[in-house]
Amino acid sequence: MSDLDFKTTEELSFLEGTIGHKRAVDALEFGLDIEITGFNIYAFGLPDTGEN
Repeated sequence: MSDLDFKTTEELSFLEGTIGHKRAVDALEFGLDIEITGFNIYAFGLPDTGEN
């Protein structure tokens, strides 16, 4: 742990954007651009992977 430049994770800043989810973001943006009523967006992921 001495190789890290922080003592606790409270010192770290939050990440902006996404990492490695370009396809999912593209699909979400596509779905949000649909202006016709009656469409929904469903998202899922593997359980216990930390994705909320």
